[in-house]
Amino acid sequence: MARAPRNVILTGIPRSGTTLVTALIDSIPDAVALNEPYWQFEWMMQHETSNAATFARYLLEDFAATREKLLQGVPIPERRNPDGTAMTNYYRSDPQSPKADTDVPTIPFTRPGLTPNFTLAIKHNGPYLSCLRQIVEAGFTQAIAIVRHPAGVIASWNSMPVPQKKGKMPGAIMYWPQMRQLTDTPMPLLEKQVRMYDLMCKRLYNLRDLVHVVKYEDVTENPNIIGNFLGQDVSAFSKHIKKRDVSFYNDVSPITEAIKKYGEFYRHFYPD
Repeated sequence: MARAPRNVILTGIPRSGTTLVTALIDSIPDAVALNEPYWQFEWMMQHETSNAATFARYLLEDFAATREKLLQGVPIPERRNPDGTAMTNYYRSDPQSPKADTDVPTIPFTRPGLTPNFTLAIKHNGPYLSCLRQIVEAGFTQAIAIVRHPAGVIASWNSMPVPQKKGKMPGAIMYWPQMRQLTDTPMPLLEKQVRMYDLMCKRLYNLRDLVHVVKYEDVTENPNIIGNFLGQDVSAFSKHIKKRDVSFYNDVSPITEAIKKYGEFYRHFYPD
C-alpha cells in the first residue's frame, strides 16, 4: 500500500541548525526540502490583516501547489549550491560579512524522478514558530523543531548579520503578540536576546506533544535521529555534519550569566 504524500514542517530557533537539518532531509531519496521560500514570507507581508489560522491554511495550499510544480518539473527559485544540492549554512564565517546571502545564489531548482508521494519539507523559523500550533492543527501531522544550547545560539546571533543581533525577529511578530511586545520593549540587548530565546523555548515546550523537538547537539552526534523520525536512512549525509566543539562554550561567560539571570524555559531542554 502506497503511503500518502508526506508534508513536513521544519522550524526552530534561528542559528540552531535548521538549515543543516533541511539539507539532511533533502539528501533523502524521493525527498525535497526547501529553505525559507521567499514567497511564503511575502504572503505574510501582503496579508497583514490575516491571522495565524489563515496563514496555516495558506501553507496547506502552498505545500500542495509546490508539490505539483516539483512533480511537473517547474523550476522553483531556491538558494542552493550550483550543483543543486542544499546548503548547510548560508552565512560566512567572517563576522564582517555585510549580508547573509551575499554569496548564496538563487537558482532554478528542479528534481527529476520524484514519485507523487515524495517527502516535501519546508523550513521557516520565525514565520512557522509564530503560529506553530495553528499550523499543526491545520493538518500538518509531521513537524520538527530544532533547538541549540542558548550560549551557542546567542553567540552566533552576535557574530552574524541577522536581525536577532539587534534584538529583532521580523518573521515572528506578525502572529506572535508576545514576541512583538518583547522586541519592541527597550532593554539591554543581551537581556532581550535571552528573553527572545526563552520565549521560543516556552512555545516549543508547550507544544512538545505536537511537535518533534530535536537538539542540534543530538543531530550532530547522530544524524539518523531525523531519519528515524521520518522512517528513512540519512546516514549517507553524515559526512557533511561536523561534530560540535564543546570548548566553544568556554568563551561565552557573559551570555551564560545572562541566561541564568533572565532565562527560565531553556532549562527544559538544557538543564545544565
